[in-house]
Amino acid sequence: MRCSRIFSVVLAGLLLAGSASAQEKPKAASEQKSITPLRVQVVFSETEGEKKTASMPYTLLVSSGAVPSPTSSLRMGLRIPILTEGKESKIQYTDVGTYIDCHSISVDEGRFQLFLSFERSSIFTTSGERKQGVKEEDIPARAAQPIIQNFRGSLNLLMRDGQTVQSVVATDPLSGRVLKLDVTLTVVK
Repeated sequence: MRCSRIFSVVLAGLLLAGSASAQEKPKAASEQKSITPLRVQVVFSETEGEKKTASMPYTLLVSSGAVPSPTSSLRMGLRIPILTEGKESKIQYTDVGTYIDCHSISVDEGRFQLFLSFERSSIFTTSGERKQGVKEEDIPARAAQPIIQNFRGSLNLLMRDGQTVQSVVATDPLSGRVLKLDVTLTVVK
């Protein structure tokens, strides 16, 4: 009889403990930082002296939360044929264009840590004009190979909604062109 009484008390305790833990709610969503959708605009600008020669905007959608978000990527460009010398002449292709990778962390209410890496390559010309593409039949001789200009960097920016930051300014040592990178962050509502 004493065993059945102990068994009843233990069973009642387990049932009460089980119902109490079943009534506990998982951590509320308010305790966890929510995901905030961001629109990140990256604008590459070029100037020669006082004259603006190019302005190229790119926009990415990025999710921001308490932990680093998956990386948002943008790839846009061309494959340029380049004639190689050797026992036999061959054409190899090289990628030319714009590549942007971005992810973010929510720091506090209204501020975001933005991690941005970029690469922008183009065919270099001394006249300031950009060639839009080169066809194989347009490559006249080995000496007329294109020169590829490259602009690359990684940024770690602390930004708030609606803020624009001119984060990079560089001068091309060959042409004197000034290259600028502006980043704008907007919370998507």
